[in-house]
Amino acid sequence: MVAFIWNLALLALAVPALAAPAPATVPTGFDTRSPTVHLNKRTIYGGKNAQCPAPNNQYYSKAAVEAAAQRAADHLFAGTTVGTGNYPHKFNNKEAFVYPNCSPPYYEFPIMASGQIFAGKNNKYPDADRVVIGNRAGNSANLCGVMTHNGAPVKNGFLPCALS
Repeated sequence: MVAFIWNLALLALAVPALAAPAPATVPTGFDTRSPTVHLNKRTIYGGKNAQCPAPNNQYYSKAAVEAAAQRAADHLFAGTTVGTGNYPHKFNNKEAFVYPNCSPPYYEFPIMASGQIFAGKNNKYPDADRVVIGNRAGNSANLCGVMTHNGAPVKNGFLPCALS
């Protein structure tokens, strides 16, 4: 009988500990300082190196292009934007660029020559270059192209950058 009472007392003490909530943890990829959730499950297809034309002749590695396109997809799927230009935003393709294996709607997002990912805070006004994504489906999108304002024949126009 003493053993039964002893076990009952231990059980009574253990129940509140089992009912206490576990400490909250922050999921991987979530920045507590930002309202944006960076979902690592987003997939960008078609990453390539990019060489923009004169006058700046800016080169971007495949990793830099994919990182900018990935951030564009993160924001697009989360329904968030950054910067004074509200990126990513729809790119209407008035230049009639041909993007093989990519269909509208297209979205543009800055790619920075510094290698930073555009966040719209310290770099409110992005550089002149943009990645273009399209084929938005499920958790994926395609890299359609890279373009630049530099050297464009009309104000706010674009020239395509060569992908390789």
